[in-house]
Amino acid sequence: MKNLFHNILSIAHLRSIEEFFFNLIITSFSFILGYSQLIVLDNSNLFMGVVVVVVSDWVMGTILALKNKVWHTRKAIKIVYYIFAYSTILFTVLAVEKAHPSAFFLSETIIMPILVFQIISTLKNASLIGFIPQGLLLNILNNIDSYKNASIKNENA
Repeated sequence: MKNLFHNILSIAHLRSIEEFFFNLIITSFSFILGYSQLIVLDNSNLFMGVVVVVVSDWVMGTILALKNKVWHTRKAIKIVYYIFAYSTILFTVLAVEKAHPSAFFLSETIIMPILVFQIISTLKNASLIGFIPQGLLLNILNNIDSYKNASIKNENA
């Protein structure tokens, strides 16, 4: 039995069981990284959207903090956390969508609210800085609320 195992190892050009397990681990990681690369490259626009929205909110928040002379390094470094966390959530959702075609709605259902909240935060910061007139932002937010309230009333009717 031991001789048969060594013959199998020699056919695979392996000298020891340790080399076999090392190659198995490297092959597994290579497969996972290749699969990850496929998901990221096929959906690069979604990942870039997450990065752009988070960075724009961070830029507006940084300008606002500098304007108000209230700088918090811990808050400023959270951009790394947000990009990593949102990208990880997006990757997980896209992997589930790829594995189960009936879950095609997950990326819109899970990622869109995150992006919308980030965009609203960017608009709020831009308004507080003075880049957007505050009346315009309040008008946009009121229209969102009135649309939301109208749709809720229609559901109850």
